[in-house]
Amino acid sequence: MAGPFFAISLILVLSGALKVVSPESAASALTTLGLPVPDPAVRLLGVGEMALGVTGLVVAGAGVALAVAGAYVAFAVVAELLRRPSRASDGAETVASCGCFGRNDTPPSLLHTGVNVLGAVLGFGAVVWPADDVWTVLSDQPAAGVPFAALVLLGTYLMFLAFTALPKVFAPPPVDVPTFSVKP
Repeated sequence: MAGPFFAISLILVLSGALKVVSPESAASALTTLGLPVPDPAVRLLGVGEMALGVTGLVVAGAGVALAVAGAYVAFAVVAELLRRPSRASDGAETVASCGCFGRNDTPPSLLHTGVNVLGAVLGFGAVVWPADDVWTVLSDQPAAGVPFAALVLLGTYLMFLAFTALPKVFAPPPVDVPTFSVKP
């Protein structure tokens, strides 16, 4: 479980850092849910995510894994709530961006919710089969842990793409509605 757990911990570090840099999208998403949170509070949330992710890497153990799993459960719930369309002032249905990675272009999708659920499952797996800290795990790997570290980074990157790029790939194309005008 060490590799997948380290990957989900790194995602927490990445998403937290991006919220610290650009909190506006996450603040907007939370406001959509009826939780008006100012940008400084979102930045603080980002720092907390980063701290949890780093703790998952350097402390290890079932307690930390449970906290990481809990974070992913919370993210899955938020993503699912944000997937529900809300009514914009003009009556058009809109879906807010989740703000997970500090950008406005990461709308929550079923895939987004599913990847968060996967993160929770992996976190709970690390509760049952706790991993050692990253340094201990790397020291037990062949080739100074380089192949293991490369696979963890690849898993982290693929998870990041699942959150950010794949929803756009599977999104329905925008529909151009033809307009007609009558010339006198």
